Amino acid sequence: MAKIKGQYTVILTNYNGEQYIFDALDSIFIQDYPNIQLIITDDASTSFNQLSIEKYIARHKRENIKNVQILANKKNLGTVKTLNNALKKATGEFVLFFASDDQLADRCVLSNFYSTFKNKRKEIVTSQWIICDQNLKSIKNYINPIEAWYFNLAASKQQFFRLCKSNLYGAGATSYRMTVFEKYGFFDEKYRLLEDWPFWLRISRNKGKLFYKNFNGLYHRSGGISESTNKLSLNKKEFYNEILQTFRMEILPRLQSFPSFKRIEILKSYKDQINILNGKLDLEKDFKTFEKALIDNHLKLWWKLDKLNPHIFQKLKILWKFNKEVSFTILLSVLFSFIYVNQNSDSNNDLILFVCLLGFLLIYIGMCWIVKLYKLKKERSR
Repeated sequence: MAKIKGQYTVILTNYNGEQYIFDALDSIFIQDYPNIQLIITDDASTSFNQLSIEKYIARHKRENIKNVQILANKKNLGTVKTLNNALKKATGEFVLFFASDDQLADRCVLSNFYSTFKNKRKEIVTSQWIICDQNLKSIKNYINPIEAWYFNLAASKQQFFRLCKSNLYGAGATSYRMTVFEKYGFFDEKYRLLEDWPFWLRISRNKGKLFYKNFNGLYHRSGGISESTNKLSLNKKEFYNEILQTFRMEILPRLQSFPSFKRIEILKSYKDQINILNGKLDLEKDFKTFEKALIDNHLKLWWKLDKLNPHIFQKLKILWKFNKEVSFTILLSVLFSFIYVNQNSDSNNDLILFVCLLGFLLIYIGMCWIVKLYKLKKERSR
């Protein structure tokens, strides 16, 4: 379908959220952006009064709403296929979609996205996702602006690595140029509910980038599919299974492209997700997949080191950057330990090496505390 230059397509996705949909519509109607196409989708909700919604739109929409379509599925297709069907009906140059139980944060959301898209190199722009209670009262900001700033500076390969650990942004607070879907394809329909994370992984590993702009984009009502795991409905079980499926299908097959310490970080994220869901889902496949990923003895050693001292690899990286004297001392000590082990072949080499490395790590931690105490003493003496 031909795209209208400058037009914004807003897709409002509904599934059993009729009690909130009018508030969501109001957050669209107050937008100060001059040219909006509105598409409403319903994924076979138990209750969806299309006539009532059409009347509400007719009464409350302003002149900037140029076109309205309502797409009601006769059977439940899931979020991904429903969104793809709506995207094929979109006429806008840009698109934003969010769920009917959420709301756009203020009247300038679309304008803020559009001003960022004036930079032609930006294809996907995300904003602050505000977690709220059931009354849409703000609880916390989901995105750390400092981490997002570093993410903006990262090359696509580094963005891919960060996204391999977890989904960094909120789907409803993210906007796209429609050309993105021509370039990378639509959302992957082997998933039913999880559209954003697998798609962003595909984009970043194909040298595309995401960009964060620090403004409030969406008020997200907690308690949806992606919220608490204490009691899992069928939809939540499917959603979390698809998170694990993303690890298995999109991330772990590409694990070898990363150095060992980055592989450990990714595997830690996978294991954390397994631990959170243990007892709530059938995780036999994921336990086997995780053990298979750690079959390499070299990687097992790195895993054990990280368990002994969490985030040791990030600490060593910081140490190398800011204190090269200590870094060289550790490297020379490790080299000496290898020489010593090789000259004492009758001993248990693995045990000696492990004890040596553990000792040097403990020395490193002690030195960190010494430096910290020295700096603290120096500050107090000023």
